[in-house]
Amino acid sequence: MAAADLTVIIPPNQRTWEIGIRLIEDSTSESTETMNVEISNAQLCDDPSQTVNINRATATGTIRNSDPIPQAFLGRLGRTAEVQVVEQVEERMRAPRESGLQARLAGQDLRPGMERDVAMGLLNQLDNLAR
Repeated sequence: MAAADLTVIIPPNQRTWEIGIRLIEDSTSESTETMNVEISNAQLCDDPSQTVNINRATATGTIRNSDPIPQAFLGRLGRTAEVQVVEQVEERMRAPRESGLQARLAGQDLRPGMERDVAMGLLNQLDNLAR
């Protein structure tokens, strides 16, 4: 996009000011977008013949992306999750049928006979949260 010239008049003794930038919304999820601001030709308002020294004449502002997630991405995400769920269900359906428990909790295999201990521990944790 093209640069725009803007004249800003800053009242005496004011050290900061804000400028408004109009953003054009779209439905594209971009990576980080930035804008550059450059201050040039600064003059004292009461004496335009005198120039002003500016220590830092340029600045970069980051534009936060507020665009919605594109529908195409949602479709791919949904298909990926669907494939993973189907694979997990099929794996469980192929598992040998045995009595007892085969489970993982927080990545750890639970051994047969631990069912009661795990259930009691979970109930105790829930009871502590309710207090």
